[in-house]
Amino acid sequence: MVGMRSWLILGLLGWLGLGLLRCVPVGVDEPSGELVVIGEGVGRDTVTTQEISSSQEDTSNEPVASDQANDAAEQESLPTEDSVAEGTLVDGSSVEGVVPEERASQEAAPLEASEDGGSSEVSVVEKNSPEAAEPMPEPTVERLAACRSADGKDLCDDGNACNGVERCEDRTGQCIAGKPMVCDDGDDCNGTETCDPKLGKCVAASSWVCPIAPSECNQTGGAGQPVAGRVVSFQPVGGFRLRDLEQWSSSEQIADQIAAHPSVAKVALSAVLQDLNRSGSKVSAINGVSCLARGYSWESGDNAVAYWYPQGLTGSASANSTGKVDGKSVLIASWYHKPEEDSSTTVNKGVRVSIVDSSNQAAWPYRHALLVEPMMSNGKPSYRPIEIHAGGMAWFGNYLYVADTSKGFRVFDLRRILRVQTDDNNAIGYVAAKDEYHGFGYRYVIPQVNLYTRCSGSCCVRFSFAFMAVSAQSPSLLSGEYTNVNTNARLHRWRLDPTSGKLVVKNRTAVATEILFPGVIKMQGAAIEGTRIWVSSSQPKNSSPTSPGSLYTGMIGGAIATYRYPYPPEDMHLSHTDDLLWSQTENPNSRYVYAIQHTRLGSACP
Repeated sequence: MVGMRSWLILGLLGWLGLGLLRCVPVGVDEPSGELVVIGEGVGRDTVTTQEISSSQEDTSNEPVASDQANDAAEQESLPTEDSVAEGTLVDGSSVEGVVPEERASQEAAPLEASEDGGSSEVSVVEKNSPEAAEPMPEPTVERLAACRSADGKDLCDDGNACNGVERCEDRTGQCIAGKPMVCDDGDDCNGTETCDPKLGKCVAASSWVCPIAPSECNQTGGAGQPVAGRVVSFQPVGGFRLRDLEQWSSSEQIADQIAAHPSVAKVALSAVLQDLNRSGSKVSAINGVSCLARGYSWESGDNAVAYWYPQGLTGSASANSTGKVDGKSVLIASWYHKPEEDSSTTVNKGVRVSIVDSSNQAAWPYRHALLVEPMMSNGKPSYRPIEIHAGGMAWFGNYLYVADTSKGFRVFDLRRILRVQTDDNNAIGYVAAKDEYHGFGYRYVIPQVNLYTRCSGSCCVRFSFAFMAVSAQSPSLLSGEYTNVNTNARLHRWRLDPTSGKLVVKNRTAVATEILFPGVIKMQGAAIEGTRIWVSSSQPKNSSPTSPGSLYTGMIGGAIATYRYPYPPEDMHLSHTDDLLWSQTENPNSRYVYAIQHTRLGSACP
């Protein structure tokens, strides 16, 4: 009995031990029901989730194998490279097109334990997905041949660092442009900086090549040389530059604020032409003028006055395509004030202009208006006189350009003429005590709206007179220099925008487009049409027939001829509609505004 009991106890303990062994984890993941395993004997049959579960239940009572046995079974159950070319999903669909490289990676990669102790997911691509149908190819040298060499070298770089560093875009096989270097400092007054493509660095603008200059420039040396009796052009012209001070907006705003004051009214030029208060006298002969077409003298007070001197002259013939304002031909003449000759004041009253209705040849009606510069004074919009010589004027569109001898051009807006109070000949601008605006007794003032001044690094250029060269496509301003020492004085051409009426600028800078040496001493005015120029000079004509002044004319690059002219002649204006070349003289008691027909110069008008 004892022996039998002992065997029973030993059997029970063995049975309990076997149960405990079945409960010990063996480090092999349980099947998830998602992984498809195809054994050597299974072939290509479909295995469902239920079948896997049933298999697990059927083998639940089988003894647990050791780790080595499980490893061997696992290796034995994996498909080989030659035996399997496709798999099956748990839903019964098949996976086709598995390439050998993919099988090899699947065989080589063991199942890794996830963080939660389960096996990591194995992704199975569905048969009909785009990825399975057309797998994305890796970039190849052949695909990128357009921008890479066979050894992978980037072929996009053009060797010019100035336009940026180009690079090859592997994804598209195309060259991508680089970011260009920006060398220009935005100030063309000092020239235009450039990039050296070899060095890949910015370099400063080249130094100007300046021609020989009038003695008033105090310049030492210079390139080029005038030729007596010929009109010579000079290249290069880039050394002559003007800065646009860009006062347009601020000056216009001040002028418009003044116009809104109760003591002021903004008027059009056509309204001023209806309010002319003076008359000139027609003359039939002027000393030194052959073939006089028209001639007038100013009203006696203006003809004799010692403290106002006439200088510049321009007209509506250059202002617009019709050559008229409100159906009238108009001339505008400038006068500068000499306070040292004026016993009534010590104040310099600046510049006034005479607006003339030259269509009325019998009466020669005109009126003076004062040129003023808008400014703010003690927080109040006001204006002041412009103390310059005003040796020349040019009129285009709405703008009146006035030469400022040492600086450049002042620009006045003929759309903003202001009618002000006239009861105080010595008051200017806003008078707080009266809460009124005045203009030294003149009824009309014309505000300045901008200023072009010579760049500090520019070649020396002086603005003794001015002329408007009319062209529908490319109008231009012509400025000229006076000197009484030699023939080094020059003419400079500045291009205008035909739409805006302003100088053409780049980076706030206007550059002269033409330089001419007329080879003439004591130039006072000039005109140009095509390649022909005319120059007025206070140099006497000594050849027969003689005259106190001289008129020169010639073609650019050709010889220049001399004709009779009065003394001293000033600025010039050309009327294209009737071929009249206008000018004026300045001396008291012999102040004339006159015109000749330039087409008659020659034997008829020597």
